[in-house]
Amino acid sequence: MEIEAEGTAFVVASYFGFDTSEYSFPYCTSWNGSEEDVEKIRKAGGMIQKTAKQIIEKVEKKMRKERKKSA
Repeated sequence: MEIEAEGTAFVVASYFGFDTSEYSFPYCTSWNGSEEDVEKIRKAGGMIQKTAKQIIEKVEKKMRKERKKSA
């Protein structure tokens, strides 16, 4: 669950131009790159992409509404 949250936050922040690389995934440095660790990341990838896409679409929709209001 933690990797999905960190991954989603990283993707969304990056999409909107924020560099979070300094503090994203700090706990990953303790991983030893085992097959189990790699599999966790692989399994989380699809969920991260799906959730990030949903968040990005909602934020962009809200931003479009706000731009129309102020135009």
